[in-house]
Amino acid sequence: MQVPDVTAFRLDRAVERLDQQGINYYLKKVVARTTAAVISVQCQPQNYRVVKQVMDQDGLLELTVAPEMD
Repeated sequence: MQVPDVTAFRLDRAVERLDQQGINYYLKKVVARTTAAVISVQCQPQNYRVVKQVMDQDGLLELTVAPEMD
């Protein structure tokens, strides 16, 4: 299966593209250094960008996301 590169996509666009191709994924959100490096999140997809994507050992695509800056 060819996984599209959605790095730097707005999260809502990345999710749309992955869903169209039937690719399973989960999200991690970058947080402040004073807390854990990454955590599982729910977020408003239009306000986040994909900053990294990796396939985990279970074959799921992990998308690390960060809030867009104005």
